[in-house]
Amino acid sequence: MKRIALLSVLVFLVACHKDEAPVGLSLACSIAKPTTVEPVVCTARLTGPEGLDTSRYLYRWDWEGDKVWDTKYSAIPVVSWTFTVAGTYNISVEALSEDGEVVTATQSLKVAQGYSAPKPYFTCSPDSGNFKTVFTFDASQTRDAQESISLLTFSWDFDNDQDYEVIQKGNPLTTHQFEKPGTYTVNLMVKDTSKLWTRFQKQVVVNRTDTLIVPVVRIVPEYPGDRDTLRMYADQSYYTGNPAMVLRYSWKKPAGAWTQPSENPEYIWM
Repeated sequence: MKRIALLSVLVFLVACHKDEAPVGLSLACSIAKPTTVEPVVCTARLTGPEGLDTSRYLYRWDWEGDKVWDTKYSAIPVVSWTFTVAGTYNISVEALSEDGEVVTATQSLKVAQGYSAPKPYFTCSPDSGNFKTVFTFDASQTRDAQESISLLTFSWDFDNDQDYEVIQKGNPLTTHQFEKPGTYTVNLMVKDTSKLWTRFQKQVVVNRTDTLIVPVVRIVPEYPGDRDTLRMYADQSYYTGNPAMVLRYSWKKPAGAWTQPSENPEYIWM
């Protein structure tokens, strides 16, 4: 009876060992028909015996199927990748256990050519100025994944009214002079040959400062005392290139407000 019981135990153990499923690996991609402008999320899935500890595995990926691994080992079985060139890719993933066991999986994926909108950007020089300043707008840092700048159309709206004053193809540079002081929102719209477009905007400050006005101020007395009345004269101020230009003057004490502009170049501070 003891021999029969022992034999039964051995047979049961062998049967259990034969029924244990081997470790397998599969992969799935989030997009069945991806293009060159969208990321594909790939997920590796381990299968095997009940209670398989998947945390003991590391993963690495080969996107071209050239047996050169494009990623390092990672404990994360999910990865995102963008295929920038159209074609058919044989994606491979390898899972490595702590015991050195290796399982692999491969899947073929066809990637079609995609088209993305341009990524516009421009600089303004100078950053601020007055109504006589000629501002230069440079959008040469604009990028498009499929097309060169020479194929892009640049449309400029200088007062944020959705009316584009300048539209030019292949030329990212333009200039503009604002008629009045204020803060202007400048919009740039860049469109590619596929009619895809994107806007970018930046604010430009136009002040009232006229750099051609040269203020010259005299203070009488030159070395005042605490109780002296100060007289300030700006009558020697002038406008560069046009001495006959009529100037108006406005004065302000340290803790006060500006006086109303007038043609009187004298100010008394009591």
